Amino acid sequence: MKLGDNGATYLSLPPNFQTIENKAMGYAVDRQMKKLMQFMRKVSVWSDLGHVDPKYYDYLAASLRAPYYSSEYDDEMRLEILKKTLQIYMFSGTVLAEEELLKRIFTDAVFVPWYEYGGEPFHFKIATPTEPSEEMIHKFLTILQRVKAQRSILDGIDTKKYTINLKAYAALGAIIYEGLEETDD
Repeated sequence: MKLGDNGATYLSLPPNFQTIENKAMGYAVDRQMKKLMQFMRKVSVWSDLGHVDPKYYDYLAASLRAPYYSSEYDDEMRLEILKKTLQIYMFSGTVLAEEELLKRIFTDAVFVPWYEYGGEPFHFKIATPTEPSEEMIHKFLTILQRVKAQRSILDGIDTKKYTINLKAYAALGAIIYEGLEETDD
């Protein structure tokens, strides 16, 4: 027998308490327990995000302040972001958080730390074989301000044809585009 099944409470009583009155009381407790269990299935949102109706994803993202979330993504992507939000906050300010952001916005992009391209300490670049749109770059930079360490500075985004020079001044909270440079590739 399971919790909430009819007769479960009565049968759990010792023999000297198994009276007609206690059987009626056990029946009432079992009915209320069954109602409570049904209600709890509806309430257990955080532990069972896979069974939440997709129409509530936006509300959940707002309450969690999910950094990579966008209503424009499909249901599967939005659910994955919701599931990883707490982990993202745990690793916020690390390379792992920046790489996770890259995976979401520029799927084929690579994080390049300063020591791999001869930059200054705490600087980094993004290398991607595709041409990102202006909207994608702006979206990426907006989210990046929330997940990167304050001391980290994005020097630019290297693409197949262009090097997009960027200077992100975390202290000012402003992002300054310095323009496109044609590459020799």
